[in-house]
Amino acid sequence: MMLIPTGFQTLPSKEGCFNNQILFGGSVSQMANAAAQLSNCKSLGQAHYHVGQTILPAIGGSISYAADPSNATKINRTYNFLYQSTPLSSQLVLLVQYVASHFIATTVSIEMKLRATASNSYTGTVLDHGVRFEEGVDLIHSGEIGLAFTGTEIISQPSNTSPEPPRTLYVPTANRGELLNVAITSTQALPITVHIYDLLIPTVTP
Repeated sequence: MMLIPTGFQTLPSKEGCFNNQILFGGSVSQMANAAAQLSNCKSLGQAHYHVGQTILPAIGGSISYAADPSNATKINRTYNFLYQSTPLSSQLVLLVQYVASHFIATTVSIEMKLRATASNSYTGTVLDHGVRFEEGVDLIHSGEIGLAFTGTEIISQPSNTSPEPPRTLYVPTANRGELLNVAITSTQALPITVHIYDLLIPTVTP
């Protein structure tokens, strides 16, 4: 069984390898270590989504988007983002850029949860009831693009049945390597970009 090195392993120098020559010793070891790291570390999944902005009804856009007289954003919608996990996926980190300006009359929030897609991509079994970003605590009103970030703290399998404060989303062992649905519900906020990637938890041999 090959152990996966925790330190970065570079490939051998060009001067140490020539075509039509037999390699052995340190050069082969370097190649094997680099290949092992590539398969276990550098190829973990990630996904990047750009969310197109909805056009105002006055110019032929969706009626679910509106603005009050002060031009504050008002919208409630659930977005579903498919994510192909890997067999090593255990915790997902999310970074969501958003715009929110309607902080006065309503409560602004963003919720994130994880669903399976075996039966239905949108209403599959909830794998992690996820997290909620709250106005004034996790979300800011600056008139500019904000960032909702789950953080990268390693957690144990959660048991919550309703959204809790921001943390990574947990992928149950039975669902690792499957196509997953990251469902994001925004209240009075417009997501602009969504970035999802695996949190690498290295395995270190004592």
